[in-house]
Amino acid sequence: MSEFLDATLIVKMAATAVLVLAATTFAERFGAFIGAIIASMPLSAGPAYLFLALEHGAGFIETSSLTSLSVHAMTPILLVICAALVRRFGIVVALGAALVAWFGGAFMVTRAGLSLEAAVWLNVVVFAITIPASLWMAAEVRAKPMRRGIVDIVLRIGAVAAIVGAAILAGRVLGPRAAGLTALVPVIWISVAVILAVRAGGEMCASVLANGVPAMVGFAIAFAVMHLTVVSLGWPTSLSIALAITVGWNLLLTVVRPLLARARPAGG
Repeated sequence: MSEFLDATLIVKMAATAVLVLAATTFAERFGAFIGAIIASMPLSAGPAYLFLALEHGAGFIETSSLTSLSVHAMTPILLVICAALVRRFGIVVALGAALVAWFGGAFMVTRAGLSLEAAVWLNVVVFAITIPASLWMAAEVRAKPMRRGIVDIVLRIGAVAAIVGAAILAGRVLGPRAAGLTALVPVIWISVAVILAVRAGGEMCASVLANGVPAMVGFAIAFAVMHLTVVSLGWPTSLSIALAITVGWNLLLTVVRPLLARARPAGG
């Protein structure tokens, strides 16, 4: 196993963890919508894919991104389940149920080896169900002053570093499909859900998760474009386009936020 471990792996994990710590700390100071927009940025999947591309090249990313597109459809399901349960049953039950659904679905779609068309349609169907389902839980919640502690910092650094490191090792040891699955483990959302539920309560946690569902559409588009362009355009251009899509989609959601609020059911 020593041939798969080197000093660069530690550097990559540490650099990513510092980036995510800064981003999530910033997110906590604002409301649920802004927190969701920041949490939905490619803070763990982005660095993981960059490092995979540097090590393996465009062909590897073409295969991994298709797996990631298929697995990505499980993330809005996780968000809706956790948001729906956390206020009544607490974070342990809510996140436990959500993770069972995520890993079960991810295992099935990975084993199925979906085509691009099938993966796209899977995402379309999932978002057609989860976006309306999330609207009633997405009401803005006023952020409370939250004191950060060493446990929060260790949780965020450790979780994100572990996912990035696992994706790199999966690529080295098991190949592109395993790397594509590992890179999509929703470590940011897991960390955000736990931290907010403990420090700000279930209502804030549910609102942030529900607001994150529409933002996940940008990820799906980015993975599809990455799969289609990485070989023809090269991975630096393809990954840059994918990043621009996720950022652009989140900016668009911010602009149309008043329309989203009006679409929310009364009392939600």
